[in-house]
Amino acid sequence: MNELIYNIRYIFQEYLSSQNVCFFNIPEYQRGYKWTAENVKQLLNDLKNFGHHRQTAEEFYCLQNITVAKGSLYGKPCMNVIDGQQRLTTLYIIISYIQRSLTHKILPADADILRYSVRTSTDAFLREKVQTGELWDKEINPDDAESKDRYYIMEVAKAVDDWFKENTLNIGVILDNLKLIVNQVDKSHMVRQSTLHFHHPLHRSDLPNKVTHHCPIFHSLHECIVIDRMFYTHCLKFIKNLCKGFRKYRCVLISGIILFL
Repeated sequence: MNELIYNIRYIFQEYLSSQNVCFFNIPEYQRGYKWTAENVKQLLNDLKNFGHHRQTAEEFYCLQNITVAKGSLYGKPCMNVIDGQQRLTTLYIIISYIQRSLTHKILPADADILRYSVRTSTDAFLREKVQTGELWDKEINPDDAESKDRYYIMEVAKAVDDWFKENTLNIGVILDNLKLIVNQVDKSHMVRQSTLHFHHPLHRSDLPNKVTHHCPIFHSLHECIVIDRMFYTHCLKFIKNLCKGFRKYRCVLISGIILFL
């Protein structure tokens, strides 16, 4: 393995321990899960085509990147997923499905691998229904979902089940030939990069689609986008809470203004 690109098997089985952390965590400032059946089917079709046309063992399919930073949750060291949680969660769902035929599980039922501190109900659903494989024990109906997160998770899970009923795909292609660029950053470095590029906003289209080992600019550009996203999210939450507080105490504020006048 090199320092940036890892296959899916390594990411879910060895990466966390290699970094001395316990699990991946989707922080509270992240949005909910939003992949659709069309998204995951397109990914599976791409992997199927890749498997058919792959000419050498060294060739791999790169599913862009995830950006992570070390943190802690419930007193345990974790790897916060700053960007790419949609891809990571989708891979988690796919692995849960395909590993049912494996003797040695990539995601053991009792393993603490992915946590969703953004929503505790989603966290419980992923660990109790998806990771254990229980979700596929009966027909999946997304309309029975109790939240938006669960709806999209169940929609993707159903799409994965339907796709594999009509298609074949070597498990090794998913676990060993599908890779992610893992961009690990620290928050202090992110703040410095954000300060340097503050007057030059960047878009995702500015980033190269394919990144090699020799792209030092990748870190600074992507980290700038990450900190902008975090700053925007926290500002949005602050404004929402401020509005809630204003609605709650508007009578008191109005009364105070009248007395002052």
